[in-house]
Amino acid sequence: FSLYQGVIEGKLPEKELLALKVGRQEFSYGSTFILGPNSFYDGLVFDSVRLRVRPANPLTVDFLGGLYGAPFAFGLKGNLAGAYAIYRFSDDDALDLYGFNDTGSIAHHGGEHREIWGLRGTAKLGPVSVEFEPVFETGRIFNPASGGNDNISAYGGHFDVNMDSSMAGHKDKYQIGYAYGSGDREATAGVRFRKEFRNPDNDSSLVGDMNVIGDLSGITVGKHHASGLHDFTFGWGIDITKGLNFSATGHYFLADEVEYGFSRNLGLETDFNLTYAMSDKLSLIFAYDHFFTGGFFR
Repeated sequence: FSLYQGVIEGKLPEKELLALKVGRQEFSYGSTFILGPNSFYDGLVFDSVRLRVRPANPLTVDFLGGLYGAPFAFGLKGNLAGAYAIYRFSDDDALDLYGFNDTGSIAHHGGEHREIWGLRGTAKLGPVSVEFEPVFETGRIFNPASGGNDNISAYGGHFDVNMDSSMAGHKDKYQIGYAYGSGDREATAGVRFRKEFRNPDNDSSLVGDMNVIGDLSGITVGKHHASGLHDFTFGWGIDITKGLNFSATGHYFLADEVEYGFSRNLGLETDFNLTYAMSDKLSLIFAYDHFFTGGFFR
């Protein structure tokens, strides 16, 4: 038995200026591209402290720091510290800025750390909503070939567009998106990983439902590694009735760098969901997912 979450939170009475939360807790921000819970698999929590400050109504700033909570951290050991700020122009339009220092790794070496600097923007104009999030990473990472640490220089991000419409009296939604994580040719040989963009394996919907592709740093199949990923997303959903919704999403994955003679085509994941809302408190979800492997696997 392991405790997943347990916190004590203190707030100023009838005010939103300060709030302090201490204990084992999840951190979830934005579309969870960088930081979010792994709800479907093992979870991701931190033994940590979070101070939330709201100096003005549109602005919220979180200062946080803590240790990766075992056994819900995929074997990662280390700590996370940083700040996340959100400025809301309206309910649908916001600008986020954040910076984190992350020392979490499975086989940690002295001096290893990763700084994550990001910006996220959301905007809505009529039926169209847009989200973009560029991220840059610096720090130091162990080089197994030299036995020392290399300077990290990696980048990634995502851009998504959603559009609501009405077809034959039914509400439907269209989605297109692109996510990218930089790669490194030397990483395909297991030598240097300093240009490989890493975002936590936190079950983000940006990379599909199956977790075949866990994050944008790459994928290892057998003894062969594809470094850095392009993720092209296309989705459609429709409200068949007031309580019945069907959605279909495809994620096409292309590697940034591979070994000579290997295909960059990783494959296509297809996710189908049928959701029936029996009431406001109970829904049933029927899902089918399939990953069509590309030439890299062969």
